[in-house]
Formats: sequence, structure tokens, C-alpha cells
Amino acid sequence: MATKTINLGRRTEKPAQPSADAWVAQGAETTAKSLEAKGAVKRISVDIPLEMHRKLMIYCVTNDTKITEVVRGLIERELADK
Repeated sequence: MATKTINLGRRTEKPAQPSADAWVAQGAETTAKSLEAKGAVKRISVDIPLEMHRKLMIYCVTNDTKITEVVRGLIERELADK
């Protein structure tokens, strides 16, 4: 019967990676700075039909834009005359 030899030699150490806390803090600082520039914000959630979502996604991809930009633009236009 053949035996398999496994090398259990010393492991090479991986390079140090920044901690998860540092990574999260960096993202929080970036988000906080962008929010300060825009003013206070509030998140909303809206349910839309599947077909409308598909059309919106296609629109955003073909026009190189984000859903948030489209929705904000639509809301701003709707409320402009109010």
C-alpha cells in the first residue's frame, strides 16, 4: 500500500492586513463627509413591480447612471412646482 507524505513544515506568515474595524471606520468617514456635503439625508424603501424594476435597471445601465440618481431626479421634478 502506498503512503502519502504530507509536509507539515513551518507556515509562511501572511502580510498584515488592516483590521475590519479600521476598514469600517474608513467607510464611515467617507460616508459622513459625503453626507455633510449634501446635508442631512433620510433613506426610503419603495416596493415597485418587477417589470418596472427591470426597465429601471436597463435604463440605468444604458444611460450609465444609478437608480438613486434617477429616483432623486424624479422626486425633485415632481416636487419642484409644489
